[in-house]
Amino acid sequence: MIDVIKKDNIVVLNISQSNATIPFCFEFEKECKASIDDFTKVLVITSDIENFAPYCHVDNQNDCIGLINTILSIKIPVIAAIELEAQSCGLELISACDIRICRRDSKFSLKQIYDGIPLRGVTQILPKLIGKGRALDMILTSKEIDSIEAENIGLISYIDKDSAINKAMSIAESISKNSAPIATKFVKEAIVNGVNMPIKQGILFESDLNIILHSTKDRAEGISSFIEGRPPKFKGE
Repeated sequence: MIDVIKKDNIVVLNISQSNATIPFCFEFEKECKASIDDFTKVLVITSDIENFAPYCHVDNQNDCIGLINTILSIKIPVIAAIELEAQSCGLELISACDIRICRRDSKFSLKQIYDGIPLRGVTQILPKLIGKGRALDMILTSKEIDSIEAENIGLISYIDKDSAINKAMSIAESISKNSAPIATKFVKEAIVNGVNMPIKQGILFESDLNIILHSTKDRAEGISSFIEGRPPKFKGE
């Protein structure tokens, strides 16, 4: 079951239990698409179950790839809050998120290679997060790492000793309240797409997005609020 919680401009998707009769990846992808609207500024994904996400059967491979691609294509910031562990399918899911937060006792590993199950995009995503050498080490050896090592290698963004979801909501609320929504989407687009471009092409891409941003009402509001010495009121226009 996937619980959908909406708080102001933040959507929280909580994986609360596994229903064997419903393919998880298909159901979760459907909820991702249905729960986000034009007013959503941040998506938070969390889980109450062991390993963060249910085991994905090889028969549902296309659904799992579809889910990862859906998360990667979301234009707003996506935050993963790991309260327990993120193993195998769970680690694949959080790797597609923009910011990853865990508790101090969380553990991480990719164990599918022992079963001969094809990985769902993680061979492409993980090296960009932690580097090729570390990604090869994790995948080929199925080694388990703790939260400290995960943070040191870039897999985890923040560690909270008490509550990952509380830290995630604090960050989500800060982004939602203090950031201009169009600029936030453009920054994410510039980084996500630019990392795959030659540096000069990436800078040109960033410049193009900046030119588009200058034509928005939010940009004008940002300038006006600065001159008038008041907090900006961004509307995503």
